[in-house]
Amino acid sequence: MSEEKTDVGPPPKKKRKQKIRSKHVEPVVLQTRRSIQLCASTKEINKAFELYDKARMSGIDIENNTFHCLLSLCCVDEESERKLHVGTPRGKDQEAQKSSNTKAVTNEEVDSLQNDGGEGKVKVSLKDRKKRAFEIKQRMDELGLQLNENGYASIIRLLCTVSNIDPKSISTSDDLKYAYDFLGQAEASKDIKVKLRLYSPLLESYGLRSDLKMVLQLWEQIENQGISITELEYQYMMKCAISVGDDVLVERLLSSIAEDIPIPSNDTLTIIISWFRDGRSSSSSSSAESIWSSVAINSTESAPDIGPLISPTGWIIDLNCGIDVLTGRLKEGCLEDSYLQPVALTQKAWNDILDMNETIVKKGSVEGHLSEFQGGRKGKKRENEDVPKRLSDWNQFKDWLQKHFGDPNSNGIDVVIDGANVGYFECNTKARKYVEYRQIDWVIQYFEKMGKKVLMFLHERHFSKKLMPKWAEPITKRWIEANIVYKTPFNANDDWYWLHAALHSGINTLVVTNDECRDHHFQMLAHRSFLRWKERHRITFSFGGFSGAEGNDREREVRLNFPKRYSRRIQRIHVENSIGGFVIPLVKKGDKDRFLDGEFIADIAPDEEMYTCISAKSSS
Repeated sequence: MSEEKTDVGPPPKKKRKQKIRSKHVEPVVLQTRRSIQLCASTKEINKAFELYDKARMSGIDIENNTFHCLLSLCCVDEESERKLHVGTPRGKDQEAQKSSNTKAVTNEEVDSLQNDGGEGKVKVSLKDRKKRAFEIKQRMDELGLQLNENGYASIIRLLCTVSNIDPKSISTSDDLKYAYDFLGQAEASKDIKVKLRLYSPLLESYGLRSDLKMVLQLWEQIENQGISITELEYQYMMKCAISVGDDVLVERLLSSIAEDIPIPSNDTLTIIISWFRDGRSSSSSSSAESIWSSVAINSTESAPDIGPLISPTGWIIDLNCGIDVLTGRLKEGCLEDSYLQPVALTQKAWNDILDMNETIVKKGSVEGHLSEFQGGRKGKKRENEDVPKRLSDWNQFKDWLQKHFGDPNSNGIDVVIDGANVGYFECNTKARKYVEYRQIDWVIQYFEKMGKKVLMFLHERHFSKKLMPKWAEPITKRWIEANIVYKTPFNANDDWYWLHAALHSGINTLVVTNDECRDHHFQMLAHRSFLRWKERHRITFSFGGFSGAEGNDREREVRLNFPKRYSRRIQRIHVENSIGGFVIPLVKKGDKDRFLDGEFIADIAPDEEMYTCISAKSSS
């Protein structure tokens, strides 16, 4: 008797989870929102508020995000080129705005509101925009709606805005007081992650008023929030310090600029030069020293002091001076025949990078790094892995490193090699899964012949007998027996390991990799110091043609690009029998990864590496 077959058919398809809406938004409310956002995108302030007024008169609900859109619109001049975000941020308190006696209005009525707003743009005075913004804030308070970070930023920026009729005018003291109060509210809120844009308008405004005390106070608050300032904020503070002749603060700011901004913009260069052209740079101002000593700016601890900026005899300034890029010798200008020097990171900056790398390993990210991605092309942060195993692997590595290469800063390793980066160079990774072991060995042997102590990092899967070709076994065996390789474990990023080894070993250790290290650049809060570390310690590589007969024994020429003998950054030049001078690098064509955002590429700039040179005049 045959077994009866039952045709059950294919397994049922899994039903898609339907997106559950938190609440139904009436079409007329949605249409109102979109109409106001359309006005915001074209910067039609009058029209947007006419729509808002008529919608309120008609009993139409105004959403939290629409209130914030109107606030953003208030702080944008119709003639400015600034783009306005008109998205739809969600607010936690949207339910609070729901009115029980909402009057039903049709979409046609809302369309008519949008269409009868008048023809063309009508300029709205700064006074009227401020008035409207506070009307919005008052209405939000009545509805129990909280400002989000964007709302605070809009109000602060508006209060710090100067009249577009008189560009030299500055905000009133009352406006700045209100703006500073709003900043305090944002800082005190548990629901808001404060950003630099809350502080920047106040820094600019107090700087224009030459209020040095408030400028320093704001700088201290920014540092206490763990926020990195940009070149623009340095400009505001530098202008203020120069305007009051505060040589102590100018020196401190120039030291921080030299540390944080590899290549300053032309605007920053102009501001710096103005100090040396100003007569105040010939005499010292002692009144500011007590103000500076009353604040605690954490970032200045990692910035080496660039030295005094006072010359009783005045200064000579030469704007475009060439340099011998092989030696760092200035070929012309007031500092001709002087040499630029390599400028190392301070010990604090070095330790910060080391600590942040270890924090990324142990916690998945550095506190304050909000992106869900690691950076570069590394994918999302690794937060849901087997943390105990990862920590066990990491501690085992640190013990191994100390056993074989000594305590931190012992200079036990000369060269660290990113094995996967070298091994996959110019390889078709789709055609095969293993690295080119010979390429890695060529690089290792290059340094061994120079008498250098090498440590190479490669993931442990590349040592699997199922994956590794037979001809590679003698190569890997030699690495293991000579203790020149560390196998990085599964579910770990190789970068964590080789970066720690390089930092652990000290300032004389170099790293061979073509990796731009964006994974770490984007995660680290000390990304500026990290860029400088990379500039001084990374060797990039390529390979030339093959030599020898056909077969596995022939080799390719190893081509290495070592760091320059000098640092391309603002630095002091010491001259015998003189107080010396300063060099400021100028942007050149092709510059990249040297700017605060880590991405800017200079296309319209000279090809040559040039410097502005500043030297004290001779007393004779």
